[in-house]
Amino acid sequence: MSFVLILAMLWLSLPWLLERLAHYQLAELGFTDIEVEVGELGLNTARVTRMQAANEEYRVELTGLQANYTLPELLDGDVDSIAATTVTIHSKAAADAATSLPDPVLLVSLLNTAWHRYTPARLLEIDSFSLIDSSGRESLRAAAAIQRQGENINGVINILESSKDSSTDSIK
Repeated sequence: MSFVLILAMLWLSLPWLLERLAHYQLAELGFTDIEVEVGELGLNTARVTRMQAANEEYRVELTGLQANYTLPELLDGDVDSIAATTVTIHSKAAADAATSLPDPVLLVSLLNTAWHRYTPARLLEIDSFSLIDSSGRESLRAAAAIQRQGENINGVINILESSKDSSTDSIK
């Protein structure tokens, strides 16, 4: 009887444990202002309604995050797939207002990132990925499907039409 009670308490505390684990791992990567809202957890799926974190250069927001896994792989720190409805990266650095192109320094820093260290899933799908400059303008909108094989990352990124000013979109 007590074993069942302990198991039930552990199962009910899993969302809290996932939030703490995500907070800890993001803090280890240098992020602050971390918020994680876990939706539901199952034996093969976890859903995070919303997650945000910031560092000195960027504020990152994710919504509609879903991870699919098997229990043995999850215990090894691996996940089959992660899908996100939206990923938005807000640049804190001042941007040149005269251009609507993405900041080349930002793009180079994104390309030079060791993404395999940040991607525990073999497949990462993002429906809408946006880069927002410090003035609130969307400089890039894309969709992505990325596969990880060891330290190699392969994928397809489709550039989508950007809205002129994302700050007006967020007011609606």
